[in-house]
Amino acid sequence: MTKTITTEISDAMYKALESAASDPAEWAKSAIELRCREAYDEIYRTTVDRYLEEGITVPSSKDEIVLDAFTRGWVKTVAQRNAEFDDELDAKG
Repeated sequence: MTKTITTEISDAMYKALESAASDPAEWAKSAIELRCREAYDEIYRTTVDRYLEEGITVPSSKDEIVLDAFTRGWVKTVAQRNAEFDDELDAKG
């Protein structure tokens, strides 16, 4: 499965980006892919380490490993972490 990310910027913002990148759309695509790769690789590494520490069989693909980290709750989305933080604040009253 793939996801599509779309954003809108003003003409002035686009023109400003053109002063920093010859192809703003390609630049934006590359920036997103780089950030995704960094997060993906970090999740992969830490999850494999945890499998080995806990004697858990390592899945056969990187995608399976990354997705399993979320399933096991070892990695959480920012939205999940923010909700937990809000719940903790509410509990403290």
